[in-house]
Amino acid sequence: MSSSESGRGRVVHVISMHTSPLAQPGHGDAGGMNVYIGQLSRALARAGVGVEAFTLLTSAPEGSDAARAAHRTVEVSPGYRVHELYLPEAEGAGKEAMADLTEAFGRACAGHARRLPPPDVVHAHYWLSGRAAEAYLAARGGRVPLVSVLHTSALVKNLGAGPRERPEPEARVRGEREVIAASAALIVNTEAEAEQMVRLYGARPERTRVVPPGVDASVFRPGPRRPADGRFRVLFAGRPQPLKGPEILLRAVALARPEVPGIELEVRGSAGAGYLAELRELARSLEVDDVVRFYPATTSADLAAAFRDADAVACPSSSETFGLVALEAQACGAVVLGSDVSGLRAALDEGRSGILVEHREPEAWARALAAVAADPGRRERLSAAAIAHAHGLTWDDAARRTLAVYAGLLEGR
Repeated sequence: MSSSESGRGRVVHVISMHTSPLAQPGHGDAGGMNVYIGQLSRALARAGVGVEAFTLLTSAPEGSDAARAAHRTVEVSPGYRVHELYLPEAEGAGKEAMADLTEAFGRACAGHARRLPPPDVVHAHYWLSGRAAEAYLAARGGRVPLVSVLHTSALVKNLGAGPRERPEPEARVRGEREVIAASAALIVNTEAEAEQMVRLYGARPERTRVVPPGVDASVFRPGPRRPADGRFRVLFAGRPQPLKGPEILLRAVALARPEVPGIELEVRGSAGAGYLAELRELARSLEVDDVVRFYPATTSADLAAAFRDADAVACPSSSETFGLVALEAQACGAVVLGSDVSGLRAALDEGRSGILVEHREPEAWARALAAVAADPGRRERLSAAAIAHAHGLTWDDAARRTLAVYAGLLEGR
C-alpha cells in the first residue's frame, strides 16, 4: 500500500450534524448518507485511521439533565467512535431548524475534541455539517484542512424537482456555496456531479475529487432466488417521499396490471404518518391496494433478503447523487430500474447493469416494468451484469481514494 493509501497514524474528525451514522436507514432523515458515513468510517479505520465522528442529539441522553449539555460515546469498531452531543437549545429541533444551530454545535464539537487525539483532517458530510465544521475549526484556531461531501445539493434537487417537491430554500444554496468555498477539497460521487458543482456552484475543479461509494458485500450478496410462482414482485426501498417517486410506482402498477396480472409492489421504508396515509389512499383509489404492501425500514440483512426476493427493484427518484439502494440491490443480483438522472446513471453503469427509464411518468414506468416482466432471459442477463458491476465497487476502495485526497492536502500544507 502506497503512502497515499495508508492511513496509519492519521486522525480524522467527521462531522455529521443532522443525522447520526448510527441511525437506521429508512427512518426519519436517515438514508444513503448514513450508510456512506458509517461504511466509509469503518473502512478508514481498517486502513489505520483514527475516526472520531460527531453528531447532534436533539433529546437528552437517558439520565441526563435536559437543561444542560451532555454527551455519550459509542465505539462502533476498532478505531471508529461516534460522539453524540446534546445541546439544550437543540431540544426537539428538526432538520429545518438546524441551520441556526451550526455554530453552537461546531463549538461544542471543538470543546469535546480537546480530550481526543487532534485531527489531521476534518471531514464534513452535508452542508449543515460543513457550516458546523467551519465553526469547529475557528474555535480550535488550527490550520486543519476541511474536506466536504454535500451528498445532495439544493440547486441540483431544484432542477429535477417534480410538482409535489418543495423547492430548497435560498439559505441552503448560500450555505452550500460557503462550504464549498471554505473546503480544501470537495468530494463528489461521480464525474457528472463534479461538473454540476463547478457549473452551478463555482467549485474549483482542482479541489473537486471523485470518490465513488461502495457496497458491503458481506451483507449485500447474491443468494438463492425465489422459485417462479406467477408473481412479479417490484420493490421500492428507502424513505418514501415525493423526491423518491413512490406515487409514480403506484400509478405504474395500476397501468401495468392488465398486462402483468401477477404484479405486486412492496414499499419498504418509514415515512411520516400523513404521507404514508396519502400513499395508502392512492393505492385504494387506483384499486391496487390488494397487491401493494407497506413495510417499515428494516435491518440491512432483511433488506438484502428483500432484494434477492424481488423480480425488480425500482428507483424512480427525481435526483440522486449516486443511489446506494440501486447499488446494494444490484450486489444481490436484483434487476434495477432507475430514473435517467446522473447519479443513477452511474449506479447502473450507464444502463449496462440495469434499466434507465427516460421519463419520470407512470406510463413510462408501466411500460418498462411490463417489458422486464415479459422477458425472463433479459432479467437473467441483467442480474449477472448487476452483480459484476456492484461488486467492483467496495468501501475499502472508497477509503483508499479518500486517503489519497487527505494525503494530497497534508503533503501540500
